[in-house]
Amino acid sequence: MTQVDTVSGRIEGVLEEGIHRFLGVPYAASPTGERRFRPPQPATPWSGVAPATQFGSIAMQVVGGRASALGGGPDLAAEEDCLTLNVWTPGTAGSRPVLVWLHGGGYSVGSSARDLYNGANLARRNDVVVVSATVWGSSDSCTSASSWERSSPNRPTSGCSTGSQSSSG
Repeated sequence: MTQVDTVSGRIEGVLEEGIHRFLGVPYAASPTGERRFRPPQPATPWSGVAPATQFGSIAMQVVGGRASALGGGPDLAAEEDCLTLNVWTPGTAGSRPVLVWLHGGGYSVGSSARDLYNGANLARRNDVVVVSATVWGSSDSCTSASSWERSSPNRPTSGCSTGSQSSSG
């Protein structure tokens, strides 16, 4: 096991084959309730050591889709509370270039928790920190955001794109 401090608290990941791996690390507060369709807020700080050994939840998305075409991965629940990072690094001291990668999926499928997207080899071979993020932006979340935006005066916009028309414009 390997531990590091973040701005929100201490996390514990895994050291495997020379790579420190931290999975499911919250990067923002849960986008639910009053925070739904609003700009992200900082992650809620925690005390003690939070486990960072498993991927976080995946974003809400179309059931069935083409997820199998994206490579294997764990069977994870789809939830709105999904704003997490996965980090692979050859070391926890010093500085390294950081590569940030966001999964695709055409607003209908996708997750950073796929075997295909494991950042360990890239981190090892290039001496970089690899960060992947699960983002809230599936077709279901954008459809919900667009409906909410049209019915709510003085509303913030989600910035979701729904086909050829942006819901923010």
